[in-house]
Amino acid sequence: MKCPKCHFENPDDTIYCGKCATPLRPTEEISASHTKTLQVPTKDLTTGSTFAGRYQVIEELGKGGMGKVYKALDKEIKESVALKLLKPEIAADEKTIERFRNELKYARKITHKNVCRMYHLSKEADAYYITMEYVPGEDLKSFIRRVGQLPVKKAISITTQVGEGLAEAHRLGVVHRDLKPQNIMIDKEGNARIMDFGIARSLKAKGITEEGMIIGTPDYMSPEQVEGQEADQRSDIYSLGIILYEMVAGKVPFEGDSSLSIAVKHKTEIPANPRDINAQVPEDLSNLILKCLEKEREKRFQNVEELLSELRNIEAGFAAAAAPQQPQMPAFLIEAEEGPAEGERPVFVAREQELEKLGKFLDTSLAGKGQVVFLTGEAGSGKTALIQEFARRAQEEHPDLIVAGGKCNAQTGIGDPYLPFIEIMSLLTGDVEAKCVAGVITKEHATRLWNFIPFSVKSILDKGPDLIDIFAPGADLVAHGEAFASGREPWFFSLKKLVERKAALPTDSSLTQTYLFEQYTRVLEALAQQQPMLLIMDDLQWMDAGSASLLFHLGRRMKGNRVLIVGAFRPSEVDQGRAGERHPLEPVLHEFKLDFGDFEVEVEKAEGMQFVDALLDTEPNRLGTAFRDMLFKQTKGHPLFTVELLRDMQDRKLLVRDRKGQWVEGPELNWDTLPVRVDAVIEARISRLTDGLREVMTIASVEGEEFTAEVVARLQEIEIRKLVRHLSSELDKQHHLVSAKGIRQLERQRLSLYLFQHILFQRYLYNRLDKVERAHLHGEVGNILEALYGEQTDEIAVQLARHFEEAGITQKATEYLQKAGQRALQLSAHQEAITHFNKCLNLLKTLPDTPERAQGELMLQLTLTVPLQATKGLAAPEIGRALARVQDLYQQLGEPPQLLTAMAALAQFYSLRAEYHKSLNLGEKIIKASKGAEDLMPMLVSSCTATWPFLNIGEFSKALASAKKWIDVYDPEQHAPLAFVYGWDLGVIAMSVGSWALWFLGYPDQAGKGRDDSVALARKLDHPHTIAFAITFDIVTRIYRGEFQGVKELAEELTQLAAEKGFIYWEAHGIFYYGYMQAMEEQLEEGLTKMFQALDTLQAIGAGTCFTRLYTRIMEAYILARQTKKGLAIYDKAMEILQMYDERYCEADLYRLKGELLLVKAEDEKTQTGKLKKSKEKINEIEEEAESLFQKALEVSRKQQAKSLELRATMSLARLWQKQGKKEEARKQLAEIYGWFTEGFDT
Repeated sequence: MKCPKCHFENPDDTIYCGKCATPLRPTEEISASHTKTLQVPTKDLTTGSTFAGRYQVIEELGKGGMGKVYKALDKEIKESVALKLLKPEIAADEKTIERFRNELKYARKITHKNVCRMYHLSKEADAYYITMEYVPGEDLKSFIRRVGQLPVKKAISITTQVGEGLAEAHRLGVVHRDLKPQNIMIDKEGNARIMDFGIARSLKAKGITEEGMIIGTPDYMSPEQVEGQEADQRSDIYSLGIILYEMVAGKVPFEGDSSLSIAVKHKTEIPANPRDINAQVPEDLSNLILKCLEKEREKRFQNVEELLSELRNIEAGFAAAAAPQQPQMPAFLIEAEEGPAEGERPVFVAREQELEKLGKFLDTSLAGKGQVVFLTGEAGSGKTALIQEFARRAQEEHPDLIVAGGKCNAQTGIGDPYLPFIEIMSLLTGDVEAKCVAGVITKEHATRLWNFIPFSVKSILDKGPDLIDIFAPGADLVAHGEAFASGREPWFFSLKKLVERKAALPTDSSLTQTYLFEQYTRVLEALAQQQPMLLIMDDLQWMDAGSASLLFHLGRRMKGNRVLIVGAFRPSEVDQGRAGERHPLEPVLHEFKLDFGDFEVEVEKAEGMQFVDALLDTEPNRLGTAFRDMLFKQTKGHPLFTVELLRDMQDRKLLVRDRKGQWVEGPELNWDTLPVRVDAVIEARISRLTDGLREVMTIASVEGEEFTAEVVARLQEIEIRKLVRHLSSELDKQHHLVSAKGIRQLERQRLSLYLFQHILFQRYLYNRLDKVERAHLHGEVGNILEALYGEQTDEIAVQLARHFEEAGITQKATEYLQKAGQRALQLSAHQEAITHFNKCLNLLKTLPDTPERAQGELMLQLTLTVPLQATKGLAAPEIGRALARVQDLYQQLGEPPQLLTAMAALAQFYSLRAEYHKSLNLGEKIIKASKGAEDLMPMLVSSCTATWPFLNIGEFSKALASAKKWIDVYDPEQHAPLAFVYGWDLGVIAMSVGSWALWFLGYPDQAGKGRDDSVALARKLDHPHTIAFAITFDIVTRIYRGEFQGVKELAEELTQLAAEKGFIYWEAHGIFYYGYMQAMEEQLEEGLTKMFQALDTLQAIGAGTCFTRLYTRIMEAYILARQTKKGLAIYDKAMEILQMYDERYCEADLYRLKGELLLVKAEDEKTQTGKLKKSKEKINEIEEEAESLFQKALEVSRKQQAKSLELRATMSLARLWQKQGKKEEARKQLAEIYGWFTEGFDT
């Protein structure tokens, strides 16, 4: 009898598979109805086809135990429906069909907003199908997998909705009996809908279900259902309790390796308290859940109404407790009754058409259809003024609207990762004091953002914990959150604990940009559920590549949220590109145009004459048509030019006020003497400043569009209070050249930040300086900023690098470029990191050739490989060149001991690139150089790193010895932080690779224990990249040991974890092994498709290691499929990899599997050609070649001491000999290797 799981051939009278213990036939204790497996495949419907003359198939939605489900258009009623096509074996059972008919009669009576309507049970030819209401959305199981533990409020809401649907069904006498999260849809509005009442049984139709038959899903099955007893409404309550438990705990209470083991736990085990898993679960909710899960139904809620009543009481109490306490308003918001004075608004006229268009975009977004819109216009066209006016009006019209903005920086934006998004998150999490005090935002605006703090801080804690210290400083979150917490709230305790933990650990090197983007998006989605948001980003022409990618990610995901994203940029600068390449914003704009259609508001399109008239009429005047025509002729209606020219005319008394206070033409007005370009009018404005103020503005222009008053004060030797007075009065209110931005609080002091009111002012002043003046001033500005920021210079590394480079102080410039690159790496902004590191390398070349320079270059080249790997893949030629240069420099420096840690990292990198011998050679050097050294860490790390290359080249004993060296000294408390440096925990690596080595060497039980220990450690450490690594090794070890049960579930977990975190390499492995299990279950086409999809992904990212192992799995699938030609082609590919990288750990298996493919070919040849003499000769030749391959496999495995592979090869050879009549030789050969083993007899 063939095992349905592992395909092992068992004797006919066997009850359990001798290889994997899968039940093969029902026992006396378990009735046939409990274990019956349905094997007949479901008939497929193809997209576009018409079924039953009425239903046009749109797409397949999924499949389950009853059959496949499709979305279809009912052509008679012109509506989409869900069509469930029952499996043929179900359709062939008349008793089952009759039961469905009876139960459907009752299910159709249920009309409730939380229940999916059932329509008909019908028959087409030999196929039965059920039609039901189509509910677009996501099933609850998928939602839980994606989100993890749900917020308590959300879990209660879903449970209440499901309970209300169940209550209506129970009132009509219908019990679901298979309630599970897979049968609960969360529609696009967030409402819960119960599905599949089609198998529910009427309480009034007793006797229809066969006695003793289990109906239900093991994870959610009540104890009485486990025993095959009658299910009633209390059984549904039990299942609902399990679902609520899973929502708040993130997992079901009972888990096991088989359905039977889970079912037994429902009957015998007490569930863990959900509060022990999730501290945020209120005690009364935990008690409610446990009451639902009582083993005896008499102890549960006796009806759903009782459950709902208690649930509503808990919800009311929870809502009251969860409501943000009214904190004491901060001093900056209550210093004056009217609050801080709002800064003077910029002149704003003639933009009603643009405002109306933006208003329509906002209305659409507020209706839950998020939008992205861009304002485009050249310098001085009024984009910023339009944004500010739109935001002001939007807040007036919508009292709950949250507005936050950020802007890119002309001087540093290209290399300052995520700057606008960091500024937005800063405002959303309460960093509003500086802007409020400076008058940049109103008191009303600041108060809205301040009161939003509890939602934003909790959302970051729940949805984006990795954003802390990247997009939002942890210390600020704690400080702001404390204003809304007494200190006892669970969320605040969790926040403090998380911030402390992050502060104690280095930044996680395995954190991916994709995962950061996903967390940022989830936070905004959560916030938009609380209040609608308007997010503004200005000056996107200076946007960095990382911000462009994040904008694209957000824009795509905000479509279903109450969020409007408004960006502004100059199209001419985007069109020009950047450094000979496309501007990073350009592809984003292209994709958004496809997604959103009309998404641009062109500011330049306003009528120039209309603007001139509107601007003049903002104040009383008697300026006639002739004046207006001449002004338009002079400025062409250019907003900045027009505004500045009018101010110039007023300052020079060319326009004067009459007795009534109206503006009129002055007697000295002469149009021929007025500036004809905007730069000329700016020059005129600047020339009217005093020498002292002009010098202040010139120094400020060196720092950039944004500048620091304290820097200017030190350079000018002016008392800071006096300078701030000049800036805020004369230069702001009188001359309209600068405006206050806010305060920046440092550890020891605070800095006063100002902005040029337009970048054209800054550029004019800066461009008047010659090269010598610029270099001198950049150096002084850099030195002062360095002194002001002290130990916090990392925060402005990009600015300091620019100042020192412009000053010609190359050593300092390289120092800060390295810091800027490291900061970009911490933010997973890999493109920006590459830019900074390459720029630094180029600058280093200009310095004298000294050992210090060589050592600096070595560390830079090594660090550069990290972002190169993330963006271009491990096989990128740039990485090869960088690594070669590192080796050259190391030798050039005489292999100094202080670089051993760096070399250990290099050895690991070689290992990942499948350059195994380079890795091992370097590791040997490190170990020799470390002898006698105080710091043994490089030697130990090298020993751990060596496990993988030793294993890959087939040196299994050495791999095990290297693993043991690390395991013997490994201390989780001491060494766990290394996971954040190397990307994974070295203890888990050693245990995992060591477990493989043990299996190859013939110790499968010890391998299993090592595997279990590594997985347990990985899950305890809770380091995602390490968990992904451990799960992959768990999967492969199970396959090696023949433990196929659970592999598919692990592959799903791996795929989900890796996809969520952005671990492309591990996601590909999850997909591959899921496909492998499908192939082993004879879903060959689907399985092989997934396996090759995974291989394509791995090749695309440049993965070098692991291909020979994956190719052996594909060969196994082709053997099962009897596709020998394709299998032999894969063998050839595997041998190419083997020769290229000396990757020999699967060499023996490759020979063996080729031999097995040839035997399949021989069998097929025999079937096709019969007894022809020529064919017999050909078959004999094939079998001889197969035998030689088995012998080769034996030779290699013995050389490698790989006893498990030797056993496999011996079994293949023995089967062939037995077939050829050499039974005694086969028995003797097999007995010899079998006798060697001391463990693993059940594997």
